[in-house]
Amino acid sequence: MNKKIEAIVRSLLEHDERTRNDDRLLWVKTIWQFDETAFLKDQDGKYLLFVDRLLKDLPMENTTKRIRAKIQNVENKFIPTDPEVLKKRSNSKRDLETYRDWENNYSE
Repeated sequence: MNKKIEAIVRSLLEHDERTRNDDRLLWVKTIWQFDETAFLKDQDGKYLLFVDRLLKDLPMENTTKRIRAKIQNVENKFIPTDPEVLKKRSNSKRDLETYRDWENNYSE
């Protein structure tokens, strides 16, 4: 299951920049791609997540967060596009250097 989740997380980070900055959005989109039957559309058109499914067989938020952290911090891929998020997540010298490079090249 973790290989499948990692592939989903990697694809989301690559193709949806918003997921690089928001772990909760990354988690929800991961669940959707993992098994969209975990959601039910209500009469107002809003999607509801089955809690019992979440507790049994869906990826947990901390799992997607750890995978995202490995991809961004170890592999240095798909880094956050929001400089504030990058700054908050910087926990090593290399991450801080990445932030400074981003700031020097992309900030106004």
